[in-house]
Amino acid sequence: MVEIQSPIEELPAGEQRDLSAWLSSFEDAPMSAQEEVALPTPLDRAASQFDAGQGVPSNQVRNLVKAWAAK
Repeated sequence: MVEIQSPIEELPAGEQRDLSAWLSSFEDAPMSAQEEVALPTPLDRAASQFDAGQGVPSNQVRNLVKAWAAK
């Protein structure tokens, strides 16, 4: 833990918040088997849209992730 503390403290505030949110996401309850089976469908759709040049602005993605995480 000591090895990573200093580099983390050197990150810009926004990146520290992002890292904190990412680490906190591991504290949530694991997905159910049904959720796990359903997950590839939207991920595959998103990958196809990205490959077709239909990306989503990063701020919109952040808002969607926050909304999904709150469910």
